Amino acid sequence: MTAVHTSFGKKYGRFVVIFYETVKAQPLLFFGFVLLATAAAVTEGLGVGLLIPLLQQSTFSSAGVAPWFDRILANGLPADPASRTAAIAGVLAVVILLRGALQVAASFVAIRLPQRVLARLSIGTYDTLLEAGLDFFAKADGGVLRTLVQDYPQRMASSIKSITDVVGSLMLSVIYASLMLSVSWSMTLVAIVLVGFAGAAVKRTLTVPLEKTGLALSVYQEQWNTQIYETGLGLKLIRLLGAEALMRSSFRRVVHNYLRCDAQRQLIGEAQSPLITTVGGLFVCGMLIYGSVAAIGIDTAHLLVLVLCLYRLTAPVSRILTSFVVIDSNLDAIRRLEAFSLASKASRLVDGSHHFEKLKNGVQFNGLEFAYPNSDVPALKNFDLKIPRGEMVALVGPSGAGKTSVVNMLGRLYDPQKGNIEIDGVDLREYEIASWRRRIAVVTQDITLFNMSVADNLTFGLSDVTREQLVRAARRAAALEFIEALPEGWNTSLGDRGVRLSGGQQQRLSIARAMLREPELLILDEATSQLDSLTERTIQEIIASYRHDCSIVVVAHRLSTISRADRIAVMRGGQIVELGTHAELASCDSQYRSMLEAQQLELVPDLTP
Repeated sequence: MTAVHTSFGKKYGRFVVIFYETVKAQPLLFFGFVLLATAAAVTEGLGVGLLIPLLQQSTFSSAGVAPWFDRILANGLPADPASRTAAIAGVLAVVILLRGALQVAASFVAIRLPQRVLARLSIGTYDTLLEAGLDFFAKADGGVLRTLVQDYPQRMASSIKSITDVVGSLMLSVIYASLMLSVSWSMTLVAIVLVGFAGAAVKRTLTVPLEKTGLALSVYQEQWNTQIYETGLGLKLIRLLGAEALMRSSFRRVVHNYLRCDAQRQLIGEAQSPLITTVGGLFVCGMLIYGSVAAIGIDTAHLLVLVLCLYRLTAPVSRILTSFVVIDSNLDAIRRLEAFSLASKASRLVDGSHHFEKLKNGVQFNGLEFAYPNSDVPALKNFDLKIPRGEMVALVGPSGAGKTSVVNMLGRLYDPQKGNIEIDGVDLREYEIASWRRRIAVVTQDITLFNMSVADNLTFGLSDVTREQLVRAARRAAALEFIEALPEGWNTSLGDRGVRLSGGQQQRLSIARAMLREPELLILDEATSQLDSLTERTIQEIIASYRHDCSIVVVAHRLSTISRADRIAVMRGGQIVELGTHAELASCDSQYRSMLEAQQLELVPDLTP
């Protein structure tokens, strides 16, 4: 018995917790449903009970089965048989109408409750996604994330709907069982035991296949979404490699596997109803045969009502078992949602309590050491650098030297394993992440533009931005001319990832977005790599004008960008190996000079007059 309880706890414990949280979050809806379902079940039982005097056509006092019910009918209805029949039929009609209205109301609440659950789970999962650390996304699959946010909450909502079906069916079962007990408790107990045994046997037989089907459904659901996601990301490469046939074949296989498992799940669910109904029908026939040949002390009217109740009882019992089919097949989704929540929370950065307003003195890196998750090679080691306010520092070095890692540290996308970053003498980790990020701007080579208008892309994350501010930022980023030439100007939708713009146009919009923030710290990670030399000259002049207002960190390969820096930090193996001005480093035997001579830095001419 202990093993059974332990198994039940492991299997349904997660769902019980989530269901409890759902009830706690939506108490009025849930208890409103229970009240409506109970009232509907009572009217159902009342309607069936009224069949006894209709079938009986005898005095109410002689029934002897439910005296209180008989007395109500005897005192409230005419004594004349014809008038009494008409009156009972009228009462039955009212009960039927009331029952229908209550069932519709209960169904509406039963629909709204899982919808609220779906909204709460999906929004909560999305919020968890936004708060997760980048190391979580480094290990996560894009298609799986979509499954977690959309599909698994839908399966959870489906399970909540099944719970409401269980509650409503239980109420109805109790009413039918009570009516049967009032007619013949001995035959009722035998009937309930047999139907219950049959239901338990059916459910036990189908539980293991259901668990396997639910697990397979989760796997194929994730594969389905992953292939759609990867096709969107890699469509250009798929076409260039002529891999369309391969992708079609793979996608069809995933879809067919998912549909096969889903069909199996639905077949198991649907099979339970005819099985239970068949068993109940056979038992009804047996009761009729037994009642007709044996003296059991029940008149024909009560026997017919007893048989009717038993037959009607099979329907709610069948719904209960079918509901558990849905719950069983969705338990894996609950487990995966829980695992996602735990993994996401574990990856979150600890937020600080200090509110950041303005950079006064500068930024100081102190003995920074950092390695990315699942990597034994340090991206930064013993990294020291000071960036005073108003100074422009350029980071140069070969690929993998750690330049982008410095940018990630400044954006507080990751925290170092050793050392710290001080902002005006305060550890960066002590500042509120949101307040720090609001006062910095990062422009990377990988431009992110959303499927929204130009204006919405530029003001993304900002509020109360005027059109004058937009125009000024676009002009300073040399983007105003092409924006105004777009079909709908500022209201032009850019499509997914800004596909309607060239690389250079995308980069200029990204720079304009950064300038619109008027940052205390401006970070440019290969931000001018796709700009022509004339446009870059304009951007460089703007960057130079920002020096007195903020600190600037530049990761670049273009000499025209690097040479403007107050200091150049040459990086290799996660460390700074040289630090100085362009003139100082280029005039001595340095790695920087070797990079120039090896043309590892793009010798784009400086076109400043």
